[in-house]
Amino acid sequence: MRCGGGGDVTIVWINGPFGAGKTTVARIVHASVPGSVIVDPELLGGFLRDVLQGSKPVHDFQDWPAWRRLVAGALDAVAGETDAPIIVPQTVSSREYWHEIVENLNGDRPVLPIVLRLTKNVHERRVLADRDEPGAARWRLAKFGRFVQQSWIGDEFEPLDCDDAAPDDIARIILSRLESAQPRSR
Repeated sequence: MRCGGGGDVTIVWINGPFGAGKTTVARIVHASVPGSVIVDPELLGGFLRDVLQGSKPVHDFQDWPAWRRLVAGALDAVAGETDAPIIVPQTVSSREYWHEIVENLNGDRPVLPIVLRLTKNVHERRVLADRDEPGAARWRLAKFGRFVQQSWIGDEFEPLDCDDAAPDDIARIILSRLESAQPRSR
């Protein structure tokens, strides 16, 4: 499945608060689109933490300009190896960082930016019910307020309300957007 203009591989970026279900939705979308791949920028952050934290410590690996360049470079490199969509489940709260990533993508690569929206109560319930990473609950809950205060996200990402929707439902919406190949221009 090729999407977007110019024959370029579409990047489906799933943004949202930590613990909102981005990875779960990404896995469902991935299972539904033959050949699609998931690229997790957290892995690049872990790599940089191993390399840079001792000499240039930061609280959040996204604060390293190298992370943002690596994300764009990795997405372009993967796009050169596939003609199917690339799915990216990654929280980005900084408009500046988001712009830096998409502006560093090669050419006119289409990006379908989605943000998962949910209320504080639903977020808390989901985070506390997570059995895969129960140790992350406190951290995820603490980050929720900062994320939802970022009004720019609604301007640049298509919001999908998740309070009353199962991950399968959200994935179906993303798949319909992908099939219609209407990524937002950068």
